[in-house]
Amino acid sequence: MGRAHVVRDAAHSRWIFIVGEHFVAAIPTGTDPAVVAALNERASRAVTVEELVSLVPLGGEGAVADFALVVAGAPSDGDGVPVSGVVRGDVVVDVYSVGGSRRFSDRGIRPWLLADFRAVTAIVIAEDGSAVPRPAEIGIGEPVGLGPSSAARLDWQPGEPPAVEAGGRSDAGVEGLLQDDSADNAAASDNAAAAAAPVGDTVLRPRRLAEHDTVLRPRRRELAPDAATRPPVIAAEPQVGEDMPPAAHQPGPEHQPGALLEARGMQPTQPTPQQPPRPRPRFGLRIGQGDERELDAVYLIGRRPRLGRVPAVGEHVRLVDVPSPSREVSATHVEIRREGDVVVVTDQRSTNGTFIVPPHAERIRLRPGQSMVVSVGTMVHIGDGTIVTISALEDSRECSTDPRR
Repeated sequence: MGRAHVVRDAAHSRWIFIVGEHFVAAIPTGTDPAVVAALNERASRAVTVEELVSLVPLGGEGAVADFALVVAGAPSDGDGVPVSGVVRGDVVVDVYSVGGSRRFSDRGIRPWLLADFRAVTAIVIAEDGSAVPRPAEIGIGEPVGLGPSSAARLDWQPGEPPAVEAGGRSDAGVEGLLQDDSADNAAASDNAAAAAAPVGDTVLRPRRLAEHDTVLRPRRRELAPDAATRPPVIAAEPQVGEDMPPAAHQPGPEHQPGALLEARGMQPTQPTPQQPPRPRPRFGLRIGQGDERELDAVYLIGRRPRLGRVPAVGEHVRLVDVPSPSREVSATHVEIRREGDVVVVTDQRSTNGTFIVPPHAERIRLRPGQSMVVSVGTMVHIGDGTIVTISALEDSRECSTDPRR
């Protein structure tokens, strides 16, 4: 579970921090006790960031406007561990490594901002606007074990041995933590009986990729815990313009950096006859002045793109090279993929950056490795005048299937 400490401040302890074996979460005090209980129930087992996001309601009554979720991966041979994080609202995550630290905030991006980090030695979660702690200040608070705690700041060192025995609880339990004299929490305690029951998923899934649309989905199937890390598999690199065939099945869940909801095992149950299935949207993309093509695979676009990992089971990958006379475009610059009913753009740690221009909004620069859910009409600038435009396809529309066009 790593080593976790909290810093308490009576004037600013507006957060409930949940510490798990493989994750930490921050949600505001006064959040529905059922949400706290659902996160706390997963404290002792392996989870994915997608699973945690699905537990946090983003719209309607009881919506959580501010939260942070950080999941640690398996330690590597180097210093630190890989982590994936999601932030939304007035909360920040300071990520520390041997080379220094960086602040991770949502920067106004909706529905949330997701990013992956490598070789992380420590995580600090606090309210937006708080000072960045010096490395020597990390871990000076009260040590806590698995479970929820009310505090102003959480320090988590995922690669360190726990400061409290894993079996210990960091507080008196969900019910005791949430009880206070406020009217909001008194009303929320009426729902505490529901905490023992599984919580239905609430997922932000844009209608026609517009923002701020929340859809209640049927209760999700349980994800299998993470299995042991698979041995590396070396695959032959595809040639530029070729489709990457689906990988052979390998045991254990696939861990895909930057993947969002519906990436695996989170499909809705079969609709009843009274509720016919809604047609799934079809997305397209146009690279520069080329033909529009359907987004029916994972696109890796760059000056000389290469496959950096073994594809997941059933995953198709297309490598598309673009001209870059001044070499502004990195060899493998950006990944564009469909995840369920949304489109996700992920910078591939490019040298000059990836710029997202949503419709009727200001330009946003993705940091290396960052992912962003984008809407139809978004333009992705990667350098040397190359612009990738995201579009919606009608069922009757013809489009190119040639990845080289």
